[in-house]
Amino acid sequence: MLPRARTSAPGSLIEDPVVPLLPRRRIVGLPFGDARSVRRGGYADPVGSRLYRPGDDLRLIDRHATARLSSVGDGDVLIVREHLAEERVGVGFVVDQRPTMALHPPGLPWLHKPAVVAEVDRVITASARRRRSDLVRLDGFPPSTASRRLGAGSIVFLVSDFLEFPADEAWADAVTRGWDIVPVVVQDALWERSFPEIAGVTVPLADPDGNVHPVRLNAAETAARREANEARFAEIVERLEDLGLEPVVLDTADPDAVFDALLVWADSRRIGLAWTA
Repeated sequence: MLPRARTSAPGSLIEDPVVPLLPRRRIVGLPFGDARSVRRGGYADPVGSRLYRPGDDLRLIDRHATARLSSVGDGDVLIVREHLAEERVGVGFVVDQRPTMALHPPGLPWLHKPAVVAEVDRVITASARRRRSDLVRLDGFPPSTASRRLGAGSIVFLVSDFLEFPADEAWADAVTRGWDIVPVVVQDALWERSFPEIAGVTVPLADPDGNVHPVRLNAAETAARREANEARFAEIVERLEDLGLEPVVLDTADPDAVFDALLVWADSRRIGLAWTA
């Protein structure tokens, strides 16, 4: 598991939560030379060393310098190498604007999706800042306009409940641009990914347009809706994985849980890169 860094409360002096934003593949044709790399660099491009910071790639640890400083100090000191990246990787952020992503008001026993979006935004913003990359906010998927800063290989986080799956044209557009899409699936674990035992109870339920209606279901209808919701969620994840993507599934706005889910994604990507290196 990768090291952790987070803010425990508003105004805390502890730095914001960050996860390593590692591109899935090497980017070609975007030389900058002044961008710090978070990937393992070659022996030809080191520019210095510094103290380890939470979120740094563990492969950048300079074991010899670490051993020397730790031997003369009072405790362990980790030193990492800094390298000049051969290319700059952009970071994009796009939120599904469909009505279901505005559900539900705080204080009700349903997932408040805007709060989840805000927490993901906070982590990705801090992580992009640590990577010295500008966070580009897109207006849709596909976007009506896209910044030149998001070239081929840019990591683009797509936050949606995927209750309406993006059209094939949207995915084709992302492939054409060469973007590295990371889908973040936001669904209520009980009411959207499954369905509770509420036979005979009148409850307010939202339709796909976000309109809320009182509904009273019998046992058969409750079981049918549960089966349909579970099948729908499984299909969403399967379709994303069939596209070669790595979905991050969130069913809570709890800061620790959101951070942990994104950290697991980053750790999985790091391990994958190590296997392909």
